[in-house]
Amino acid sequence: MNISDIRNFFARVAVLAAAFCAHPFTLAVRDRLRAVSLLIIAVVTLWLITVPNAFVQNTNAVKVGLIAWLICKESVLAYLGYWIDRLLHPKSRPGDLKDIERMAAEKRRAFIVCAAMLAGGLYQ
Repeated sequence: MNISDIRNFFARVAVLAAAFCAHPFTLAVRDRLRAVSLLIIAVVTLWLITVPNAFVQNTNAVKVGLIAWLICKESVLAYLGYWIDRLLHPKSRPGDLKDIERMAAEKRRAFIVCAAMLAGGLYQ
């Protein structure tokens, strides 16, 4: 096996990877998984709440559960605020705009996410 065979192999792998990344299904899945880190944080903190704290034998277990619940709730609300903005303004995404329009779209998204988090945070 010589060096040209290795280069040819890697070139073919690169072409296949580029074709897979440009496939409409892959793009749709990648688009749906935006801000999924907020949901992962929510699931982890919800797990922290539901699993009995066998390691903590004092009253700090209640404090840990309360803080975990607040983090879980706010991360889910931030995720929902992000998707509310994407649904309300499908053609005005900050990544597609330039200069002043981009700054306005970023502020709009920040206000919508903040409003969702504030409204949910005030609700018991």
